[in-house]
Amino acid sequence: MTVFTATTYTSCKKDKCKDVTCQNGGTCTDGTCSCPSGFEGANCETASTVISDSTTIGYQNKTFTPVHITFNGMTQTIPAGGMGYFTAMHGTSATGSATTTGINSLGNPVGITYNWGTLSAQFPARDTLILPLSVPGSLFFVKVINKSAETLIKCRANYGGNGQIDDVVNIPNDSASHDVGYYYYYGNSNVRMESPIHYWLVDTLHLSGVKNQVATLEIH
Repeated sequence: MTVFTATTYTSCKKDKCKDVTCQNGGTCTDGTCSCPSGFEGANCETASTVISDSTTIGYQNKTFTPVHITFNGMTQTIPAGGMGYFTAMHGTSATGSATTTGINSLGNPVGITYNWGTLSAQFPARDTLILPLSVPGSLFFVKVINKSAETLIKCRANYGGNGQIDDVVNIPNDSASHDVGYYYYYGNSNVRMESPIHYWLVDTLHLSGVKNQVATLEIH
């Protein structure tokens, strides 16, 4: 009697992804992780260092008045203490201009209009480049707190000396702080405030010629 023996062969194919753990949302195919945008590495464990196509320059207004700025062909008004942002392809060189001035209650310029000249910067390789906009120590800004019994109608900076500037203002006697404008700074700078019938001359401003300096006058 002839005996036949049957042998069964089982295909044993190893799962190459069994011991592979793809991180940060990656998926495994044939033992290799495919990583989502923003991650790299054998297991998608590392944040990508790929440079983005566009980056940002932020101009920080460190003055007391709004800055009107045009940069890289775009125009903005940056409020006092605020930021203005401009975006372009990284490595792009751009130019622009910016000015600031005090404004009276009628919307007219008061004091000196400061001009930064030509702004020039290059958009960074990544993230945001912050650039300050400051007024130099050759100028000073005037704020007035009117505690007198009268409304102030004129501000005369550097009265009787070099660089005297006369401005029309309207500052009520409300004991609040009112912005006036920028004026040339000298070691002996003064400010004369006038009502229709009286004047107050403040000849000691306690300034030292630093950036963004301010003289706050209390009128009694």
